[in-house]
Amino acid sequence: LPMRSFVRRLTPFVVVAWLVGLAGVHPMPAAAADQGAKSGESKKLKLAPAASWDRFPEGVTAAAFAPDSARVAVGSYGEVRLFAVGDRSETARLVEPVGYIRSLAFSPDGEWLVAGAYQKVVVWNLQAQGPPAILKGHRGYVTGVAFTGEPGQFVTACDDESVRLWQLGKDESLAVWRDVRFPVNGLAVCRASQRIVIATGDPSRPTKKGEVLVLTAEGETVARLEGHARAVLGVAVSEDGRQIASTGLDEAVRLWDSQTGEVLGTCTGHDRPVNGGVVVRKGQYLISAGGGRSKGGNDIKVWRTKAAAALGTLSVHQGPVNGLAVAPDGEWLLSFS
Repeated sequence: LPMRSFVRRLTPFVVVAWLVGLAGVHPMPAAAADQGAKSGESKKLKLAPAASWDRFPEGVTAAAFAPDSARVAVGSYGEVRLFAVGDRSETARLVEPVGYIRSLAFSPDGEWLVAGAYQKVVVWNLQAQGPPAILKGHRGYVTGVAFTGEPGQFVTACDDESVRLWQLGKDESLAVWRDVRFPVNGLAVCRASQRIVIATGDPSRPTKKGEVLVLTAEGETVARLEGHARAVLGVAVSEDGRQIASTGLDEAVRLWDSQTGEVLGTCTGHDRPVNGGVVVRKGQYLISAGGGRSKGGNDIKVWRTKAAAALGTLSVHQGPVNGLAVAPDGEWLLSFS
């Protein structure tokens, strides 16, 4: 990807969140996708950095788009800033002394914003004035949050080896699921199948393999997907729920059939841990974010899921890319570091 013009000398905290257009990542007819996979096609795709947001002294540790794709929430140390995607303006700043914001999610109606921090879940009603609700129960960093298909319900994942189910308006969790053998580093929900997918593994123990767990809406483990050589750092689910993507400390991305647990492909090419990923364009493409341990390798990579084929690399971050968020309309990607 010819993106050198976007790379410039930056102070340590000037640019840490990039808004990237996905117009160049087009959906393909099934026949064309099959033909490309068979021929080993490696056509380069164009990602278009459109804007950046800056002045986060502590970096950016979480991000989420609103359901209408018109707003994006960006989390840092003790604050969440809201930006309008259209004119790139900052529309609100939510400050709460809870330390690093590790995860974010909007409610399906866009009226609530939930953030995960250390031992706390912060819930803002964006339509009302006043302080947020602070939910307690987790004993570590809340690394994932997502709303389920049930009205007002959301789940959180934590590195205390647990997943909790919550209801908006209630201070106590509805359920705690502990059928987990390692810290939980990420979470995704497929509303189509009512499945919860979590990434597990201990990043501090490099010899221990991580795994992906698939849970029912009641918290029952129905699948354990094993294959990563180290901790699994993130998970994503395709729009139709048929594919699961997992990213790992082992510098690999794995694609799974969510129904059978079969490995559909392994993407290798990152030379640093892969911290997160998203599946876009009806499951045809995967975008992954890497970086860590040392300088270099702080890249965003695009893959064709059909053949786990690398299609391009985008390098606009100086530091490790902590994660990605994709707009529900599929037109925008946010990378943050």
